[in-house]
Amino acid sequence: MKDTASMDPAELEMIWGRLRSAANEQAATLVRTAFSSVVRDLADYACAIFDEAGCLVAQADSNTPGLCCSMGRMLAYMLRTFPGPSLRPGDILVSNNPWEATGHHNDITLYTPVFFNGALIAYTASAAHQIDIGGRRTDLQSRDNYEEGLRIPVCKLYKQGQPNEDVFAFIRANVRHPETVVGDIRAQVAANHVAARRLETIAEGLGELELKTVCDEINRRSRELMLAALARLPAGCYEASQHVESIYGQPVDLRVAVRISPKEILLDFAGTSRQSPIAINCTLAYTTSYALFSVYTVLNLKTPINEGILSCLRVEAPEASIVNATFPAPVFARSMVGNLIPELVYRALAPVLPEQVMSSSGSSPVWLQNFFGTGPDGRPFSALNAVSGGMGARFGVDGLSCLYFPVNIKNLPVEIMESNIPILVEKRALSPDSCGHGRSRGGFGQEFAFRVLDGDLGPRGGLDFVARGGRAYPVAGLFGGTGVGVCRIELNGEPLAQEWMGAHLEANDRVSFFAPGGGGLGAASERSPTAVEQDVASGLLSADVASAFYGYTGPGEHAAADK
Repeated sequence: MKDTASMDPAELEMIWGRLRSAANEQAATLVRTAFSSVVRDLADYACAIFDEAGCLVAQADSNTPGLCCSMGRMLAYMLRTFPGPSLRPGDILVSNNPWEATGHHNDITLYTPVFFNGALIAYTASAAHQIDIGGRRTDLQSRDNYEEGLRIPVCKLYKQGQPNEDVFAFIRANVRHPETVVGDIRAQVAANHVAARRLETIAEGLGELELKTVCDEINRRSRELMLAALARLPAGCYEASQHVESIYGQPVDLRVAVRISPKEILLDFAGTSRQSPIAINCTLAYTTSYALFSVYTVLNLKTPINEGILSCLRVEAPEASIVNATFPAPVFARSMVGNLIPELVYRALAPVLPEQVMSSSGSSPVWLQNFFGTGPDGRPFSALNAVSGGMGARFGVDGLSCLYFPVNIKNLPVEIMESNIPILVEKRALSPDSCGHGRSRGGFGQEFAFRVLDGDLGPRGGLDFVARGGRAYPVAGLFGGTGVGVCRIELNGEPLAQEWMGAHLEANDRVSFFAPGGGGLGAASERSPTAVEQDVASGLLSADVASAFYGYTGPGEHAAADK
């Protein structure tokens, strides 16, 4: 057998590139065959490839962080029920346990064992957010996990290529839109199948080499790169805390200690609030996903995430805390807390890695909107939209506008929204003056407004609208940069509470959302006058705001200052 330790790096990179391409093709298949706009257009999913031992080898570039970093934990959990040697070609495992995977029931995860020459060589995995999973219909008032919808134990969705109709039957019986839910599950089946076929082709082309041996070498070298990166970091313990006065009436304290050593980075969340009676709790699996993602982005590695990278990162959190809730705590809206983890980690590392962190983002936590009702054609509809704020500024780089950091989903196209929901989107635009100011300014937020249609085009009996998330507390700047105010909501021109969770809407009701931008970084006095002038000329900054923060006095006045 060929010695992989002496394998040419270019050859190994080509094989790894093929593995990553297989994961990206897996994601493309999922998107193109999905029934729901949540997967197809919003891109709330994850796809990955694991070796036969359950180690992560490759994942799709488009994955959302809250799903991807927990998939190895879920695979290990499933294999305790169905060990690898017991699996057969054509088997597919399914579950949506929030404590072992993505943090709430709406994400259904599938694993497909891959066989070559009769031997198990890998697993392909996909997780996708379902628009409906039964239960209280996106309500934060769940008293426990049993109220939050269908709980799928680890079971075989397919047995040796044949669908397990009993499993499909109990899924259909527990969701409001079975054709969409089952359609997306079958899209996951297809996506896993495509990746599995690519892995078989890769295994066949390796000749003397075994896929597991190559995967081990990829992860070994990735770990060496990670250890080299750790050796360049200042060892020590770096702490940060954040007090949020209210998340839907619940005060929350978050605390992290980032302990850097030459062998690992440990993120310890001791000191965080106890778990909440409402559904804003995170499971440890979900907390771990965002914590690991945060560190990975700070390190700015040129190596994609795999087991070698993850082996040097560890997360601890007190049991029964809001970042390690114990069953049966309600967890449906876990993004309300989990999305804040990256900025907490960045704040902890800012003193020692100032050029590698980012200010707070107006998109965190993600602002989600659910629409339910009966359409003009008499068919029920259920749809999900999101409103994005601005990303925080980075060292020497302005924040990006209207992006969903850190969840990495997409803006739902207006045309798709209006085709799925009986509403008219009246405005979707960058919100001027919504950024934090500094040497680098934050990205701009968004104004989003819709009106419920009436007459023959409107919903029968109005529609139920549920909103959750949004930045109901200030966005912080960094290193002297300014922050941004809170989100705003209006119903028919009247301001509503920042934590408004929706209502029953009738024809012609108009709802407007104003998402804040990202925080600034560095002193505003150090910003390039030309950059200020460009923002004013584009209409993103008003002359008054530019004057107040940057001393702007008019077009052309600062042209010589940058020379």
